[in-house]
Amino acid sequence: MHALQVLPLVVMLLELASRRFTLLGSESVRLRLVRIAVAAFTATLAVLTLQAISGQSIVHPDGLVLALGVLVAVGSAGAVLAVLASAARAASSPA
Repeated sequence: MHALQVLPLVVMLLELASRRFTLLGSESVRLRLVRIAVAAFTATLAVLTLQAISGQSIVHPDGLVLALGVLVAVGSAGAVLAVLASAARAASSPA
């Protein structure tokens, strides 16, 4: 249910940010960033489900759950950086 609140908010924030940041001007860049947000949300839900099924406290995860959480965070950040770097290259290349 939270995704129904978070993802439209991500879309709206990206739309507003596109007015200020030229890298977000392209609709395809914003779409790729929304897809990353969807994947990150889904992966986070999977990690939290695994943690709940194994009976762990949310504040005391074991090494596997912690590693998976870090992997989701780093992977998501890396994907966002890759999209923005691609947009920057496209913006700086001559048309």
